[in-house]
Amino acid sequence: MKITNTFLGGKMNVDLDQLLIPKGQYFKGLNIEVTNPENSSDVTKYADAGVLRNSLGNKIPLNNVGTPLTIVDINNLPLVNARCLGTCVAGDLNCIFFIITSTNEDLIVQYIDTPSVSPAGSVGAINYILRAPKPTVGNRYLSLNSGNYITGFNYMDNYLMWTDNLNPPRMINVTRFRQYTQTNFAWNQDDINVIVKPPLGAAVITLSNDGTPKNEIKNKFLYFSYRYKYEDNRWSTFAPFTQVAFTPAAFAFNGQSVVSMYNIYNKVAITVATGDRQVTDIQFLFKDSEFSNIYIIETVNKLKPIVGVPVIPNNSVWTYPAFDNSKTYATLPEYELTRLFDNVPIKALAQDIIGSRLVYGNYTQFYNLITSWNSIVIPNYTVQAISTAITGNSYRPSFKTNVDYEFAIVYLDDYGRMSTPITSVTNTVHISAQNAGRQNWVKLTISHYPPSWAAKYRIFIKQSRFKYYNVFPSRIEIPTDAGISYYLINPVDKDKITVGDSVLLKTDFSGITGSTTEYIVLEVANKSENEINATNPAGLYFKLAKSADPGVVNNLVYNLQFNNANGFLFAYIQTAPPPVSNSWVDPTSTVPATWSPIVYYPGTTASLILPNGNIPYKLSPTFALYIHSAYSQTDLRYRIEYAGIISGFHCLNYRKFDSQVNVNPAPLPFRNAANNQAVPVIIKDPANVITLGALIFYAGVLVFPGDTWRLNIYSSQNGVTIGGNPIKPVALMINIPAPISNVIKGGSTIKFSAMLAKTEVVFPMSIVTSWETPEQSFVSPMTYPDLQEWFWESGAYQEFRQVGPTQLEHKNVFFRYGRDHYIPANFPGGAARIIQKQGFEIAPASTQYEPIMFIGGVQTNFTGINTRYQIEMGFFRIFYTEFPLCFEVYPAKQRDPLFHECTENLSIITANNKKYHGGYLPIGAGPLQNQTDNLPAAVFLNPGPAITSVSNASFNCWSFPNGVELNRIGDTFNKPTTEWSPRVMIPVLDYAQQNVSAGLTYSGTFRVDSNINNLNSFNLSLGNFKYLEKSFGSVQKIKSRDTDMVVFQQDQVSKVLYGKNLLSDSTGGGDITSVPEVLGTQISYAGEYGISNSPESFAQWGDDMYFADSQRGAVIRLNNQGLFDISQYGMKSFFNTNFKLQPETIKIGVFDPYYKRYILCDTGFKKSPVPPFVQLGGGIAPPAAYAYTALVNNVLLTQ
Repeated sequence: MKITNTFLGGKMNVDLDQLLIPKGQYFKGLNIEVTNPENSSDVTKYADAGVLRNSLGNKIPLNNVGTPLTIVDINNLPLVNARCLGTCVAGDLNCIFFIITSTNEDLIVQYIDTPSVSPAGSVGAINYILRAPKPTVGNRYLSLNSGNYITGFNYMDNYLMWTDNLNPPRMINVTRFRQYTQTNFAWNQDDINVIVKPPLGAAVITLSNDGTPKNEIKNKFLYFSYRYKYEDNRWSTFAPFTQVAFTPAAFAFNGQSVVSMYNIYNKVAITVATGDRQVTDIQFLFKDSEFSNIYIIETVNKLKPIVGVPVIPNNSVWTYPAFDNSKTYATLPEYELTRLFDNVPIKALAQDIIGSRLVYGNYTQFYNLITSWNSIVIPNYTVQAISTAITGNSYRPSFKTNVDYEFAIVYLDDYGRMSTPITSVTNTVHISAQNAGRQNWVKLTISHYPPSWAAKYRIFIKQSRFKYYNVFPSRIEIPTDAGISYYLINPVDKDKITVGDSVLLKTDFSGITGSTTEYIVLEVANKSENEINATNPAGLYFKLAKSADPGVVNNLVYNLQFNNANGFLFAYIQTAPPPVSNSWVDPTSTVPATWSPIVYYPGTTASLILPNGNIPYKLSPTFALYIHSAYSQTDLRYRIEYAGIISGFHCLNYRKFDSQVNVNPAPLPFRNAANNQAVPVIIKDPANVITLGALIFYAGVLVFPGDTWRLNIYSSQNGVTIGGNPIKPVALMINIPAPISNVIKGGSTIKFSAMLAKTEVVFPMSIVTSWETPEQSFVSPMTYPDLQEWFWESGAYQEFRQVGPTQLEHKNVFFRYGRDHYIPANFPGGAARIIQKQGFEIAPASTQYEPIMFIGGVQTNFTGINTRYQIEMGFFRIFYTEFPLCFEVYPAKQRDPLFHECTENLSIITANNKKYHGGYLPIGAGPLQNQTDNLPAAVFLNPGPAITSVSNASFNCWSFPNGVELNRIGDTFNKPTTEWSPRVMIPVLDYAQQNVSAGLTYSGTFRVDSNINNLNSFNLSLGNFKYLEKSFGSVQKIKSRDTDMVVFQQDQVSKVLYGKNLLSDSTGGGDITSVPEVLGTQISYAGEYGISNSPESFAQWGDDMYFADSQRGAVIRLNNQGLFDISQYGMKSFFNTNFKLQPETIKIGVFDPYYKRYILCDTGFKKSPVPPFVQLGGGIAPPAAYAYTALVNNVLLTQ
């Protein structure tokens, strides 16, 4: 009798004795399957329900002519020892991506499935997305290993992303790489890495002044940086910030405070590295020290930069020509500033996408500090303070004195990933207050070797004091109490100093004190007159427990006061009797002076070379000469600008000093560039019609870009002032005779007493009309060679006032060049001063010619006999203090825990396969000392001699030769100060490479609709990581489901809430709440199961997930109801035995959507190079392998 048995139970059962196996089940099945109509898509599914049959192999995909699709290498040869390491389904493309390794090529292919169109079978297509031939061609390699399966493989909006725990995380644009493959384009590693390279070097800035009065950076401390935009809209991190783009004026003190701290330049050119071909745009950035924002100057596309520039070349430099802060600028998010580098893992095992973010699990970050000699980096470097004299009337960028500095070294890889700041026991230095008035800088001597992975290194710095104020007392008052002194200060400085502050006396009346003694402020209070002693004026004082000598700071250096009976400096003219000619003209000369010596104003380049920097000075007639040929109708002041070399000649332009329009329509040659032969320049009137004379620059005059000159041309004695009024016959004369210097020093206070202008008709009746102008005071912003240059160039003329029938302003002011002398005593009015003309011959040593200032009187239309015009002034005075009494005020001791990035980018040198520190010497003086086997590296953080730095240099103040150090706009309370870079770090203890086995890290977001691609942005400052429960073991697999991330650790499965947390109450209940954190609470699933070390066993269909737990000998399903051991249905003992015997073998799991079953294959091989195993297009499984199947409803398991 034939016995028939059906297997509708569809289940293999090895847990029971063979005699006890229920009907419909079986004990052992090899390469078989049981048909089940409820779990099949077969059209004949009901015809053979419960029937055992052989398992079917893969169907070989066919092309449209029925030929099997095959995969070949780039030379059209079959792949040798091919193995598929990972697959990724792109449902919206109806395709599958395969990553394949073989002996002759690594590649990524795309299989596109299409509906059947012929009996020959399915029609499909193979696209080669990426090819990496072996042996390697250039940088076209993937470095795949047949033993490293890829369990993190995702597709999102035309991007493929994968990780294999061997290479850096990868990401490619599918469309672009398919084109690369079709054209055999030489892609490289930077094309496939998730991380992108930032610009490692700071920009180079060049400051200039275009001569216009507009200056939007005058009161700004600005720092510049830039970043790259890559293909696919990925942005790099920032380059280091530059030094501050600021150059103050020469030291100027107005008797109460410094008025030098404004930027004399109004434009900044920014030169940057252009990056490789993957860089599409360069974004120029700046930071204002007054705010925390980072501002976008402009984003420049390399193919369409600016008008007149066709393209920006790759791997070159390019200059953004002229930033002037004249626009409203967009800002970047604040977190971009704290994104020092992208902490993309060096490698990672697990990967998935959630919320359009890349997430990695079980990842490796940071580096070990191991040298090329395979030894541990033991920091060994010293810091030395160096001080050099400041010559001339100049100043230098410098390290602030009376401050402790601490330095650290940070190493960078090629992608800008940084080590922690590495400190040495000898990494500090104190710059003494005794070095005030000098330029101070530091030298680092580095003896240890860098880590083997380093590509660059940077210096980071922190300081003990970062806030201070200058106060300049005008008086010292000594009370009767011994050992006490009071200091009178400007009321506007009241907020600079408070009780308990420390003060240091930097300079006194005689110069720099060199003192290192600090005093505590005992009192700050207003004192009434004679309250301290019998002579003190009322005012605001601070009190110190310090002995001192009384004195007055604001020194009177010149006082012009007429001492006749009237007590006035005055001039007048009287029509009759007797007839008198113009009171200011030498009666013996009818021709006044026609011009004054040409004044040279050094440009930026020249100011770096000249001992007095940018201080203007006069040129003698042997260097520059104006030859008069015709009088101008008005007084003229021309600004002459160097225009560069054109057609072999040095050329110039000239214009009125208060105009922006050149007189000459085209640049005029003034010297042959080859032989220095002078070419006379014809000077014409502002209308460019009348020739006034010729200008000659002789060979001895050096010229540099940015240089300018001033030429003052005088009209006849009946001419017109620069202000446009007729030159008055009666005028006050002001000059500074020998032996007093006519130089107006920066910071001088110039005072004009009240002026009284009178017109008196004596006969037939007395009619007197008068106008009084109040006293006026000015402060010179810089040093000028004489009174004339100060008046016009400083802008004092714009503020000068004279009262008359109308507001005369400066319209009656004019200058003439010569010397004054007294005329005979019988001259009407007594000893009036008059002027004689200057002949411009080389004057005798006893003769001094200087410009003399005239303030014209007020003339009216009165007529009569003996009409007298008179103008009177009590005094003209100049105050100047070479060494102001200066205290530095320090609030309570400050400690900054942060190390700030210095702007210098330092090289790592490779020699004989070993790495060394490169030296650094920004000023270019002396030999560069790189590290060798026998020499340490010498790194000089020296801002150099430049008044305006055009290269990267570290400094935090400007040091003046009088001992004052300035770092604050206007030297005014609460105004912005210079600062070290806003990019900061804190040292990490026990820094080393970390394998964050029980943790997750995530990127920024990706939004294809708004061109936002932050998948390369891994910002540690945002806390972009989540540490998981370590007792659960390492993360092996992660998979997003709904709005959570399911985490498969070795010994536990859990979910991490995305963008939300679980808040528990005292009764054990809980609510889900939204949180700003990306990854929230970790919640474990019930059941003591994990994925062991078998991430390859993971498979998913819908919300159901399947995996093997080798440690616990189980096959598990996770669905909305939780974890379920599906191997317990008759296979528990089998899996328990086999998994535990081979816990480390590779177990590959897939889900068969056709039969809706989970298929698990134990390869029998551990995670190391294994024999060939081809899955795509059929193939032979390796020997001794086991294959298991399990139906979704848990009814069928098959061995």
